[in-house]
Amino acid sequence: MRPDRADAAPTVNEDAADSPTAPTPADNADTSDAALQAAAPPAGTPLPTYATLVPPPATLQYAVRREGADPAAATSARAGLQAQLRWQHAAGSYTLTLGMGAVGWASVGGFDVHGLAPERHVETRRGRERRAANFQRPGSDGVAPGPGRITFSGPRVEHPLWPGVQDRLSWMLQLAAVMSADATLATPGREVLMVVVGVRGDALPWRFETVAVEDLELPAGTVRGALHLRREPQRPWDSRVDVWLDPARHHLPVRLRMRQGPNAPLTEFELLAWLPQL
Repeated sequence: MRPDRADAAPTVNEDAADSPTAPTPADNADTSDAALQAAAPPAGTPLPTYATLVPPPATLQYAVRREGADPAAATSARAGLQAQLRWQHAAGSYTLTLGMGAVGWASVGGFDVHGLAPERHVETRRGRERRAANFQRPGSDGVAPGPGRITFSGPRVEHPLWPGVQDRLSWMLQLAAVMSADATLATPGREVLMVVVGVRGDALPWRFETVAVEDLELPAGTVRGALHLRREPQRPWDSRVDVWLDPARHHLPVRLRMRQGPNAPLTEFELLAWLPQL
């Protein structure tokens, strides 16, 4: 499905704790260049690709709750911490943003035969860019013909640009597009695999397994038949992800739970409002 329109620039909510969609590694996690390079899939690793059906533009607002966080973060959650995800696309390009307090993330790019094709993934604080991952595709400015590469504003590592690779924000829309295009993937036990890249130089396969079809009671109301998928961590400080996709909302995420590391706080997003862009 090709995108056909875009909407106004996103806004960010009031100050809050960090979002788990781009989690900060634990202090004792190895983020050296060598460790990051070793954590990537081996060169030549075959990766599956999928048909996709891209969701139409929309804004999703979430209530955010943290368990096991420090007292200040817990207080913020009780005070009504919220996040906003905005998905826009037009003329072959897309913009995806997540704002939660002073922290924000963005993914911008286009589309190819594998679905979303990120070009840049950015983490910001108070509107100022802190870190970025750059997806340098063949034919883009300054990139010689070839398979392309992924570079970073901080770590001195590079990764090859694998087919269907996503970033720590775009994976949510890519997963929605994949599930929308193939109803058989909703069967418990079926899997979707993609490489997901973070702004700190990490690049790991994320394997999502369909767990169940569930009814949910959310702040936005009852969701019938949500698809529950789970990604298990591969390393001690890797992310465990549970996500629930709503087929009635183009498989966009209506609940999200993430935990980085066995002792890290659990962060949960639950849908408050879904605003389709007509």
